[in-house]
Amino acid sequence: MLDRDDSELWDDAYDENDCVESDLKKKDNYGHHGAFSPSDRNPAGLPEFEVLDIETSTDGKNCYMVGWTDGTGGIGNGCDRGGYRFWESPLLPPDDPRSAVGMFCHWYFNGKKHRPPIYAHNGGNFDFLYILKWLESNCPALINIIPAQSAILQMKVKVEKKGKKIFRDSARLMPGSLDKLMKAFLGKGKLGDIDYETLHTDPRRYEYLEYDCRGLHACIEKFRDLVTGPLGGEMGITNSSTAIRTLQHGYLKRSIKRLSYEDAEFVTRGYYGGRTEVFHRGGKFQEGCRLHCFDINSMYPWAMAQPMPVDPLFPDEGRQPGQVPDLDEPAFVECLVDTYGADEFARKYPILPWRGENKLLFPLGRFTGVWTSEELKYAYDHGYRFSRVGKVVRFGKCEVVFKDFVDKLYALKDRSNPGYDDSVALIAKMLLNSAYGKFGTRKEKTTIIVDPFITEDAVQRRGLRMIDGPYDMDVYVEDVVIDGDYMLPHLAAWITSLARIRLSRFMEMCGNFQVYYTDTDCIYTVADLPTGTGLGEMKLEHAEIEEARFAAPKAYRLMHVGKPESVKVKGFSQFGKGFDPKDFDALERGEPIVCSRMTKFRTVLKGKDFGIVKKTKHMLEQVNKRDFAEDGSSTPLVIDEIDEKVK
Repeated sequence: MLDRDDSELWDDAYDENDCVESDLKKKDNYGHHGAFSPSDRNPAGLPEFEVLDIETSTDGKNCYMVGWTDGTGGIGNGCDRGGYRFWESPLLPPDDPRSAVGMFCHWYFNGKKHRPPIYAHNGGNFDFLYILKWLESNCPALINIIPAQSAILQMKVKVEKKGKKIFRDSARLMPGSLDKLMKAFLGKGKLGDIDYETLHTDPRRYEYLEYDCRGLHACIEKFRDLVTGPLGGEMGITNSSTAIRTLQHGYLKRSIKRLSYEDAEFVTRGYYGGRTEVFHRGGKFQEGCRLHCFDINSMYPWAMAQPMPVDPLFPDEGRQPGQVPDLDEPAFVECLVDTYGADEFARKYPILPWRGENKLLFPLGRFTGVWTSEELKYAYDHGYRFSRVGKVVRFGKCEVVFKDFVDKLYALKDRSNPGYDDSVALIAKMLLNSAYGKFGTRKEKTTIIVDPFITEDAVQRRGLRMIDGPYDMDVYVEDVVIDGDYMLPHLAAWITSLARIRLSRFMEMCGNFQVYYTDTDCIYTVADLPTGTGLGEMKLEHAEIEEARFAAPKAYRLMHVGKPESVKVKGFSQFGKGFDPKDFDALERGEPIVCSRMTKFRTVLKGKDFGIVKKTKHMLEQVNKRDFAEDGSSTPLVIDEIDEKVK
């Protein structure tokens, strides 16, 4: 049996300061951290790390090269010198011991017992699957996987007497393509003019692989050094954890009290996402009346810089049952909304979000939910009325607490400032855009555990659920609850509420001009909106769009004057290729198209198809967010929970 302690599974699993409970129903320890408070940086010093990269056939089934570096020697050294190594083989499946992956794994797991974490860019969707495939058939090991949606965020592997190895996805730390990161951090992107179909026979493959490995290591190193140096922060496992640590260590001036378990659950019901919605299908636009795309400068950071609800009041006293509270006081309110007195703007573009079945709607009618007092006040000004008030969570006041953090990082993005640096600006943008989401971290998480030596007693004690796996492997799912001091769902909900109001106010500025589409922080309209460079102001992202077709949220095709057309379709990936506009036409006609993507890690664990898999998909019906007419125009859905129907 492997020599291990259960607690070891949770070392750095989510965040080093998290308190983890294996029993989802156990809430006694929620709020173990009573407040989100200023803190000092970890004195342990700068973390070391390594990097790997795997080159494969274009169908993803076979591999032929693996590169590794610890960063010593810098970019440009020879392939066998200066802290860089590579392994090469004919095209072979990764579980074949003779493959490049097999040779690397044999060296890696049988070498040094203690190694720093090893990163691969987009490794959770790609490289780590090859390591996992090799482990399944060649090396019994305790594997603990922290998933991020359908990908691997972190994978810990412990082989008997060989120590523990940690694999992390650098794309979760630094979002964006490696080419984009290298251009910002190093001044030069990936090697160009590469044909991936023939790279395995191209003499430049050695230079290409080494440059990618050393380039990624240099990017992470610069990211780490800038975060811990000029920005005064600390590097976490993900971009969001890095952002929250940087905020906490360098910019937070006061403690923010956390809510009780019950109140945190309640305000989470009022945590809604951004407004991504088609209002008109689009069409062709005449000269002099082109479609424009306006984007709000750092909308969520702008919202973070506004006064935030702090110091919750317990209990909600002095209000009669069902009475609407004073909306000038910061609060989260459960109530029945009635929109039948809404003004012309709100009837066309309803204001309050409502969570339907697996979709976020902005309907008219009568419906219940939980909203912030700020959003209810804005809706009230547009004719909404409220009744049947249920629970209310009130706050003593709103106070500006994050403005220093936002202002300093936003200034680093200003190209007109002396000393502007692309790499610093990119990091500032990453941290600004990801900080608020950490406040809304879900308590309930799962981990995937592969343990060939686990006992039945351990399975029962920890409440593990078995899933099918290959090679007689025991694969389990464990439900856990995490508790970190940064878990402040009322702040996440308040910030997104202010952001939706901000977007809606810009929609109001469109007047009688049609709004065609919104996507969280941008508006497609023929109106001419005021622009500026300041935080929270509008900028013109795309002008002179002569034709647009909006098929669904995150699915549209734009034809620009004098520029190539652009197509975006979320969820219909073409692995390694751009989306073909002809496929967009087929989707609009309701025809299926063939999509391709890499096998997901759960599929690998089940021993099923490995590599690039193809799947036929249709455009899913928009569980329609609005009712569309033949001319492409639309009207809001009408929800009447009193009569229990959707009109």
